[in-house]
Amino acid sequence: MNVDDSQVEYRRNGKNCIHGLQLRNSTKPMVLLLHGIGSSADVWWDVLHCLVSAGYEVLAPDMLGHGYSSVPDCTKAYTFPSLLKDTIAIFDKYVPCTELGQCIIIGHSFGCSLAGALARYREQQVVQLVLISGGGPTPLAPPVSSTELSVFGCMQILMKPLLFCGMKRTMFYSSRGKHFNVCEPETAVPAYVLRYISEGQDWPEGDAAFHRRIFIPTLLVHGMQDTSVTLVQECEMERTIPRSFLEVIPAAGHMAMIETPEQLCHMLLCFFQWWTK
Repeated sequence: MNVDDSQVEYRRNGKNCIHGLQLRNSTKPMVLLLHGIGSSADVWWDVLHCLVSAGYEVLAPDMLGHGYSSVPDCTKAYTFPSLLKDTIAIFDKYVPCTELGQCIIIGHSFGCSLAGALARYREQQVVQLVLISGGGPTPLAPPVSSTELSVFGCMQILMKPLLFCGMKRTMFYSSRGKHFNVCEPETAVPAYVLRYISEGQDWPEGDAAFHRRIFIPTLLVHGMQDTSVTLVQECEMERTIPRSFLEVIPAAGHMAMIETPEQLCHMLLCFFQWWTK
């Protein structure tokens, strides 16, 4: 499903734009933090404090059904297009729609897909992008059912531990796309919310062609202990996004912001400062 033009168009005229005045005193871009499935804005606690101490204004919303957000029992509310609309609405509310409005987006896991899409739809305002444990440049797809599991799919599962950057990558990619699971096993998110989000991961537009048109500086962060995302996938993402840079944290897994916050924060600040004009 595509996001309608009416939902991603800029609200430039005075009637629709809520940012008549400059709301922020900081000359630095605002930072928007987007978490993954099963977690909440709390996972950014150390990163948030680091960025605020460095003079950045930070916005860390809870995704629908997570943290302190509402938890409607409605399947359609948790599809990727619906969650993307929510993210765009938050962005438009807090990031000024003037030439003064600039934003850095940081996404984690499933939040990387939201971050990448938002960077494309708001490309005039998003100046930098950070994708942590986001995987390769492949579309989102619902989970594979038992009837769909093919012989080649079994080979992919068996060969996954053997993948390295020097091997032919595309032969191991699922033709259906990638699928994100819950980041934190002991989550307080209701089971029906997790099920709806899992089934709603359908974003065929998010392929390599889509990611090739992300032209802003992009930092890719991968934890070497990550069992959900492979280095191969991250290498392919680096090859796809024109101005992307891959950094690896040896001691981190899928949750670098919790496992190695100091290293991650150092990477972020260096990246922000390097590309400051």
